[in-house]
Amino acid sequence: MDDLLKLERSVRSIYATTLSMLASRYRFNLPISNKDVPGSPRVLFLGNHSSGKSSFINYIAEADIQESGMAPTDDGFTLITFGEKEETLDGQTLVSHPELDYQDLANLGPEFLAKLQFKTYPSENLRQLTLIDSPGMIDSASSHQLRSYDFRQCVRRFAESADLVLFFFDPDKPGTTGEAISIFTRQLAGIDHKLLIVLNKVDLFDNIRDFARTYGTLCWNLSKTIPTKDTPRIYTTYLPGFATRPLEGNTKPIPLEDFDISRDEVVSEIMRAPARRADNLVSGLLSQAHRLAVHVKVCLEAVTAYRRLINRLWLAFYGIVTLCAGATWLTRSWWLKPEW
Repeated sequence: MDDLLKLERSVRSIYATTLSMLASRYRFNLPISNKDVPGSPRVLFLGNHSSGKSSFINYIAEADIQESGMAPTDDGFTLITFGEKEETLDGQTLVSHPELDYQDLANLGPEFLAKLQFKTYPSENLRQLTLIDSPGMIDSASSHQLRSYDFRQCVRRFAESADLVLFFFDPDKPGTTGEAISIFTRQLAGIDHKLLIVLNKVDLFDNIRDFARTYGTLCWNLSKTIPTKDTPRIYTTYLPGFATRPLEGNTKPIPLEDFDISRDEVVSEIMRAPARRADNLVSGLLSQAHRLAVHVKVCLEAVTAYRRLINRLWLAFYGIVTLCAGATWLTRSWWLKPEW
C-alpha cells in the first residue's frame, strides 16, 4: 500500500507540475486533477436488484455488513471500508468530515446525500479496499420518476473513480432492464477495461439445460446492449450457503466445481484492486498526456497555418499597394503628358 501511495503522489505531482501547466497554457480541459480518486482502491458493485451484490460484499468482508434479500433493500449507495470499529456515517456527515476525502460527492445533490452511507468494519479484507454497493436496477426507461436523485450521474461518477466495476445478473433476470441498458450504453462507455460481468446464483439451476438457456439469453441481450464485436467474458459463480435452495425429489444438482473456480477468480480480481489502481493511474496519466500532446500539436499547427496565412495576406497587400503605386506613377509620367 505504501508503494501505491508513492506512485499516486508521483502521478499527482506530474499532473500538477507538468500537465496542468501545459494544459492551462493551451486551454486544454484536463479531466483528472490532483484530488481525483482519493482514498483506498475502489470496487463498484452494480446490477439488478436481488442479483447478489450485497451478499457478495458480505462474502468478501466475511461479515453481515449489508442487508440482502429478494426484494430491494435500499435505494442509495453505500461505501464500505476498513475501520478499527464498526461505524456508520450518513452522507452529509461523510462529505463534511475533515479526515475523509469525499467532499466532491456533495455536488451530486442533497437528495443523493440523504441516501448515501459510509460504513467501516474491522475486516482484514477491507484494509486496502473500499467496496461501493449500489441500489438495484429497475425495469424503467427513466428512473427520474422513481428516484429522488440522478442515479445515472451517480453511477458515472463512481464508475470513473472506481478501479474495478462488477455488474451482477441472476437467473431470474438474465435480461437487461431499462436502467441497465442506459448504464451499459452511456454511463459505462469508455471503461470496458475495468468492467467484469457476473452471472451469479448459478446454484439455483435445476439442470445444465436451464443454465445453458439462461447463459445464452444473457449473452444475446448483452450483444444488443454492449457495442463491441465480441461478447465480453461472463463470470458464472455462486456463493456457498447464501442462495442454495433444496432440491426436490431425485433432481441432481449441476456440478459446481468450475463455478467455484470462477468465484475465486472474481474474488482475486477484487483483491487485485490495489494493483489495478496502479495500472489505472499510469494508464490514465499516459492517456491524458497523449491527448494533451495531440491538442498541443494541433494548436501549434493552427498557429503555424495562421502565421502563414497572415504572411500571405501581407504579401498580397504589399503587392497590391506596389501595383497601385506603379500604375499611378505610369499614369502621371506618361499618359497625362501635355504633348499627348
